[in-house]
Amino acid sequence: CRRLVRDYAQLTAVAEALITIAATATLLRRWP
Repeated sequence: CRRLVRDYAQLTAVAEALITIAATATLLRRWP
């Protein structure tokens, strides 16, 4: 159970980083 929670937390952190990178890339792309 604890291993599942740890993996889930790690996946959430990775997903959060990917979302942040995607948002930054989108903002940079929109920048004139």
